[in-house]
Amino acid sequence: MDAKITFKRLKTASAVATTAVVAGTLSAVVSLGGSPTAQAAPDGVTLPFKCTFPFIGVQDLSMNIKLPDLPREMVPGGPGPNALHIDAVATIGAKTTQGLRLLDAATLEGSALARARLEQPEPPSVTAKTEAAIAKTPIPPSGSFKVHASGTVNAAPYSDSTKGKGTLTLTSLSLNTKLRKADGGLTDLGDTFTTECTQSGGSNVLAEINFGEPDKKPPTKPGKLTVVQSGKTAYLSWGKASDDRGIVGYKVFNDGKEIPDPTDAEPDRMVGSFGEVTTTTMPVEPGKDYNLTVKAVDAGGNLSDATDPVTFKAGPDAPEKSPPSTPGKPKVTAVGGTWARLEWGASEDNIGVAAYEVYAKEGNGQPKLSGTFPGTDPYGWAEGLKAQHDYTLYVRAKDEAGNASPFSAPVAVHTTNGPPDGCGKYDGAPASQKSRGCVYMAGYNNLNKLNSAVVVNDPKTATHTNIAYQATADGKNIHASFKFAQPLRSPSTVLTFGLMPTTAMMELQQVGNGSLDGIYHSENGGGYEMTAKAKVIVRIYDARANGAPLNVGPACQSSEPVQLTLTATPSEYRDILVGGVLSGKIDLPKFSGCGGKRENMNPVFNAAISGKGNYVKILQGPICKPETTDCRPVTPPR
Repeated sequence: MDAKITFKRLKTASAVATTAVVAGTLSAVVSLGGSPTAQAAPDGVTLPFKCTFPFIGVQDLSMNIKLPDLPREMVPGGPGPNALHIDAVATIGAKTTQGLRLLDAATLEGSALARARLEQPEPPSVTAKTEAAIAKTPIPPSGSFKVHASGTVNAAPYSDSTKGKGTLTLTSLSLNTKLRKADGGLTDLGDTFTTECTQSGGSNVLAEINFGEPDKKPPTKPGKLTVVQSGKTAYLSWGKASDDRGIVGYKVFNDGKEIPDPTDAEPDRMVGSFGEVTTTTMPVEPGKDYNLTVKAVDAGGNLSDATDPVTFKAGPDAPEKSPPSTPGKPKVTAVGGTWARLEWGASEDNIGVAAYEVYAKEGNGQPKLSGTFPGTDPYGWAEGLKAQHDYTLYVRAKDEAGNASPFSAPVAVHTTNGPPDGCGKYDGAPASQKSRGCVYMAGYNNLNKLNSAVVVNDPKTATHTNIAYQATADGKNIHASFKFAQPLRSPSTVLTFGLMPTTAMMELQQVGNGSLDGIYHSENGGGYEMTAKAKVIVRIYDARANGAPLNVGPACQSSEPVQLTLTATPSEYRDILVGGVLSGKIDLPKFSGCGGKRENMNPVFNAAISGKGNYVKILQGPICKPETTDCRPVTPPR
């Protein structure tokens, strides 16, 4: 059941003023974008947007907007509300989810600023600008998710309009978003950040309104009225009425009189609902008698016959005790190393489902709460699981009074590998770089003297690199430190001096922390200008020439660290979520410790390998987090 919706007393008003309110209302709650399509107010409109987020760049968002208060037709002398209601549901894409999680964000909230314009049958047009809150929403470990927004806006002064068609269009949208970590703290982006959104396709028409002739025919009688008391609140619901010109809303009566809302500071605020909404709430006093009815109101202000009355004496101030129905059996839709996403059949409740809970049981243990999801959307996830483990998952619903449903039927799940062991375990990183993860890197290192190249970090036995990072509050820069989890090792095969087949294992041992710094550029599709720096010792072992072992010893390595400085242009490093290609030239110093005490092989390696200007090309893969499902070694770029 919907939350309480209260409106001021219906007043006679022209269509222009009423629709101007709708424009304002819409602007107040359009919180995120959408995908193309329909224009029927009761069914909702879905609009597509591309929104430029800090850190992760341009992302697609899809938004469905419903205007339950908006009648199909406005007529002279018809009722005009002083405030209107809207429901908006945005679908956030999987890639955006990945970016938000990369910032360690666990919840999203904030506000939206939008403009809408009403084109009337005769000029001038009416424009409204409003800001409203975005509901605090959990961010899943992977995949898309929904964000809800709703609100009310007071009306502007009324004026007259001629007959004809009017259109309501959305003209601009920006978001002021706040991300919080699991502990409630803010992410690197700070208190709020602004995201500008541009419609990316389809029509921007939100609704078409007909300014019609006077209407004298009343609506049909609404369906059966049901009332449930919980504490000092009564929850009302009824069947829809119908009308040839459209239902504007519903009025609630007690003993034949409209009911003022004593919880509102404005004296003429009344209990009721508008448009397609057939639920509301009202305060009740324990011990007081009530005789409630509901009437429908059409575009001409005509009232229907009243519903059959519901008569009762309000009971004690105590929550009602009826639990929601059992959720449908869950279905596993995605699995990671530490989580599993579920969908299930929605529960029903006499006063309204308030939240769902997901429980996980390992082996013969007791089910443990693994996720709580406010609202009525029948999906969620279990987090905090162990990789490569079997779990049994359950779901239950809770209502507004705190009653819990029975557990759903169980569903079994086996978690995946997840990222490599030790991913994100990075001691010694700068304190300012609080976010952790890991990446795989692989590439080629040209050896100029040998006219050949060797692989860096063989994908068959690849080692991950741990990374600590921080995004600046403006979202335009990223600063990171990195450290190889183990030395990077690769087999290499070259022709020494152009004629002798030689094989060896090459190892890169990092010295100290490496750095990775990026500046975001929005031009030409966007991307990062990246610079990576690190120092490594190059070691060679297990060498063979013409198949015969070479006694290079255990300490055949560069006499000093190699300074790596690799860069990428925005076109080479488009997306922090995907990674990119970095390249540069390095100087290979002379070798020492090769051959041991009996045989000095340093001159051989110095003559074959040491030298300046050797080209290096490295592919850095995506940043992996504990919830990442696809964290695998990357293939060296050609």
